Amino acid sequence: TCCKHPKDPTNMDSKIRCPSGWFIYLTHCYGYFEETLSWEDAEKECVSYGLGTHLASVHNFIEGALIASFISQYQNTTNVWIGGQNNKKAHQWEWKDGSPFKYKSWKKGKPSCSAKGHTCMELTAAQGLRKWSDSACHNTRPFVCKFLAKTKMP
Repeated sequence: TCCKHPKDPTNMDSKIRCPSGWFIYLTHCYGYFEETLSWEDAEKECVSYGLGTHLASVHNFIEGALIASFISQYQNTTNVWIGGQNNKKAHQWEWKDGSPFKYKSWKKGKPSCSAKGHTCMELTAAQGLRKWSDSACHNTRPFVCKFLAKTKMP
């Protein structure tokens, strides 16, 4: 469940609505969940909302800053899962929602090529939730879900 409501939801298009407690940026809705889950369980929780929801992908600086600002209304001390995962077969990072992986905001020295099992992506609290790090997928973290808001919500 999405446990908190934003203080100032960003709604740039009055025709698009997000569920209560989520915020909008351009054409996508974002929800922050304080429940701590493994990366896979967080992804399953996002998918359970339907509407093509997945752990959040980040495609530019502004989107990343808005997500960080949104989470910071509730906490800024715990790393948070987002939707990047290292495809071991292809040896490259991918977004779980299938969107192109072009923009990068890695913390200095990351991702760690030597850290065994560090194949899931998190926002780092020490970097103001604006930089990414790789982490073991079994670690439990709060998480951010995202979906494309194609139609007006009821």
